[in-house]
Amino acid sequence: MKNFLKLIVVIFVLSLLSNASPAAAGETKTKSFANSDKAEAVAEEVLQKIKDETLTDEEKEKMLDKLKKLIEKSDNAINKKRLEIQKIEEEIKPIEAQKASLNEALDELISYVPKAFNAQSEDKKDAGDKKGKKDKKDKNKDKKK
Repeated sequence: MKNFLKLIVVIFVLSLLSNASPAAAGETKTKSFANSDKAEAVAEEVLQKIKDETLTDEEKEKMLDKLKKLIEKSDNAINKKRLEIQKIEEEIKPIEAQKASLNEALDELISYVPKAFNAQSEDKKDAGDKKGKKDKKDKNKDKKK
């Protein structure tokens, strides 16, 4: 019977550890940690009583029921978090599609920009050459004076 209780406590603690999710948001996170502390206290109490061999049959039954309920709550919390993760993943898909579309447009723009930039540069160069010729003529006139 001692081994059975130890096994239940170990399973319970493992389920609590897997429930501690860093992605949980504010209030939910606080609530789950509060439940985790309570569950850990119960687990410690059970382990201590097993170690001290002070458990009565009535206490064993109460603790078994309590542990079963806490394990069930942990399973429910885990399933709830998994559903939240699935919802978030579904919300991410359209955003990823939008990003892919934007990246495609960016790639197209990048391949187009050099052509447009080169055309503008040549236009400016031609305009600069004409201006440069005028400046040279003005300088030559100033030298002649």
